[in-house]
Amino acid sequence: TNRWIVDNRDNHWLFVHVFDRISSVIDWSVARWVDLFDALRWTGVIALVAVIGWRVGGAVSAAGSAAALAGIGVLGMWDKAMVTLALMLVAVVIALLIGIPLGVWAARSDRADRVLRVFLDAAQVMPTFVYLIPLVVMFGIQNPSAVLATVVYAVPPAVRLTNHGLRSVPTVINEVGESFGTTKRQQ
Repeated sequence: TNRWIVDNRDNHWLFVHVFDRISSVIDWSVARWVDLFDALRWTGVIALVAVIGWRVGGAVSAAGSAAALAGIGVLGMWDKAMVTLALMLVAVVIALLIGIPLGVWAARSDRADRVLRVFLDAAQVMPTFVYLIPLVVMFGIQNPSAVLATVVYAVPPAVRLTNHGLRSVPTVINEVGESFGTTKRQQ
């Protein structure tokens, strides 16, 4: 199979019309985030992270996150860290776009929950390199492989937490919604 992939990488429809297009979208998304971080410069990124840390966790969180990013800059790893941050942001967005609808589906259907649980357990138990290898074969050693490996790793928690959150809603709340005329989809 390795020889077939090498021979057909540039002209087979699967690579040209599927994998290359997915790769292009992911590369474009990562490049836009890196461009944003470059436009903000290191001071803007540190300030943004400090503000987010302050809003989420208070002054200690803001100071800690700003100090950690400053440390990355002092060590000379700023550009690589910004590429990694961009990769993670793209992966999280994709994982949430996949995980939340699957979690809603699993919360609405016990059968879907049982079927999805098998795949989610497998994705969480396997080491990352097990599914990174086929991704490298399909997309090459580039950003899309890293993003998609992270997506495979991040989708199970998104599905499980969405499923758990929706199943934990008290029955009374659902009954109140129904009494006010909401449809199943609106709930």
